[in-house]
Amino acid sequence: MYQLIYADPPWRYQNKGVNGAAENHYQTMTLEDMKRLPVWSIAADDAVLCMWFTGTHVDEAKELAKAWGFEVRTMKGLTWVKLNELAWQHIEKRLREQDVLDFHDFLELLNTQTRMNGGTYTRANSEDMLIAVRGAGLQRAAMNVKQVVYSCLGEHSEKPAEGRFRLEQLYGNVSRIELFSRGDAPGWHHWGNENPFNDIDLVPATFTAMPPNRNSRVKALAGHYRAIPANVLHQSQQQNIPETIPEPATANTVWPAEVNYLLDQVANSSSLEPHLQNKLRFHINRLKMDGLSTAAIIATAGTLARAMGATA
Repeated sequence: MYQLIYADPPWRYQNKGVNGAAENHYQTMTLEDMKRLPVWSIAADDAVLCMWFTGTHVDEAKELAKAWGFEVRTMKGLTWVKLNELAWQHIEKRLREQDVLDFHDFLELLNTQTRMNGGTYTRANSEDMLIAVRGAGLQRAAMNVKQVVYSCLGEHSEKPAEGRFRLEQLYGNVSRIELFSRGDAPGWHHWGNENPFNDIDLVPATFTAMPPNRNSRVKALAGHYRAIPANVLHQSQQQNIPETIPEPATANTVWPAEVNYLLDQVANSSSLEPHLQNKLRFHINRLKMDGLSTAAIIATAGTLARAMGATA
């Protein structure tokens, strides 16, 4: 189970121009599809979720964190002020030429080098990371971690490594994973469709440990990077959904297609009230994660449906 979960979701945008630009660089996902990812099943009882979001997706970010079993504590855990790709060269050039004479020159230079993205009102040049907790969350390992990160742009949608470094400083050497990852940062486990060495398979209704030939720990043993010590970060195994996951009555109505298929196989389940059908989906999902066969799931769900008052 992971104590620190760091995520950069591939948000889908309503604006066709913005969404098209994103799709040219990586595969985006709908909010409903991301909700189906069982992040709750890889989180420790006391855990923290640190997730990047853009200004157009504030409500969606809160909704996704809740669906994954976390309670948002701040929408401004980190704020990345985006500098142009070559800002460091331009700034160093001005400094060498002794063209920055006072504080006002410095501020003008800094503002000039911040990114000018699109925007309906002001031109966007920052991005925020929310912090959400599960259970008691985590204690801070350091009290001097600042919110604002100044960093140059990298690849499209790539987040600054400084953000990850600050989380390491803030929470210390805990078990941690990066979701929607593109590479193997030292000391982290990883999952993402653009990352060739995932540590887990995270798909709707289940997650499993990766085979050795695709596992980042193999790379660590080969000297590619230093991983978290084995006594801190254990080998991931098939897990059940924890008991602390909210009942579906908390408005979680998005379920994997397999769950809806199994519900349709349960005799007279369609006669139940919608909220009872949703509760039955919850139990079907748990039974599936427990590894029961399809026949056993349908039989058990049938018993539950009759107890709920399902009739022919």
